[in-house]
Amino acid sequence: MWPLDRGTKGREWLRIGRLRVERWAEASPVASRRPWGGAGAALRPVACVPLADDAVAHAATALPEALHRVFENRPAGPVTVVLESAWLPLMLADAGTGASPLGPAQMQAWMRHRLHALHGGTPDDASAWDVRIDARPGDRFVLGYALPPAVRVGVLDVAESLKVRVDALTPALPWGWARCRPQWRWAARSGWFVWPEQDRVMLAAFRNGELVALNTAAPLAAVADAAALEAVVQVEAVRQGLGTGSGPLPVGVAAWQPPSALPVRAGRSTWVALVGEGAAAGTGVAPAVPRGAAASTAAVRAAVPGAEIIP
Repeated sequence: MWPLDRGTKGREWLRIGRLRVERWAEASPVASRRPWGGAGAALRPVACVPLADDAVAHAATALPEALHRVFENRPAGPVTVVLESAWLPLMLADAGTGASPLGPAQMQAWMRHRLHALHGGTPDDASAWDVRIDARPGDRFVLGYALPPAVRVGVLDVAESLKVRVDALTPALPWGWARCRPQWRWAARSGWFVWPEQDRVMLAAFRNGELVALNTAAPLAAVADAAALEAVVQVEAVRQGLGTGSGPLPVGVAAWQPPSALPVRAGRSTWVALVGEGAAAGTGVAPAVPRGAAASTAAVRAAVPGAEIIP
């Protein structure tokens, strides 16, 4: 996380993904009741601005334009900006189990090199990234994030010009993990966490509370499809060599949908609704659309029903 003001609690959230900039607020106390767990209040959609297909490649102009539109009505309180992986790349790297663990500076340099190798760009681009790591010295698996300067500047400059108070920039995956807290239901803090982004679904495996595997583009179209979810997790478990000893690991599934649109439980899977009851039941993941039509109003309404669509 890139905290900017630790003394405040965000009352609104800005979800920035490849396809849309979405503005969310806390749901009413009644709508916030989430019988299947999670931490913090449930959310309700406020507004949504579709993005062009090439928005990520043109972050310096695309982000400010979208933010100006989504904040036409300035929020009264602080805003937490939740950046999905299209804008804030991440990866889990295996540092090995050598006798000489990497120190913090070595680990950051190593992660910068790995992120650059995975996500491309020029070496100069990589040197400008604000790289953060989520690991302790000696950890085998290291989770790293890279915040490009165009994204950081694009968000914070617009917020300052509009007098919008941003309390943090945070990667979407750990934000979702902290909000859903699926480990509360897991024996030995071991299981799978399914996290949906606008254009993809992430699948993370934990052993004894440590992240040990991460698929950043799992082949899953809808997180509420219990049968498809079970099949995808099983294939990933075999691929990663997980869950073969004491049986299949439990699965915690986050969903940008209200509880009434989700299963309570199916097999080893449990769903946590991020959206409060009373909101329309969207998918949170964009349906398949022809190239060039990702920003169409129909596609946006299908993914975030109830939000004001700002063209």
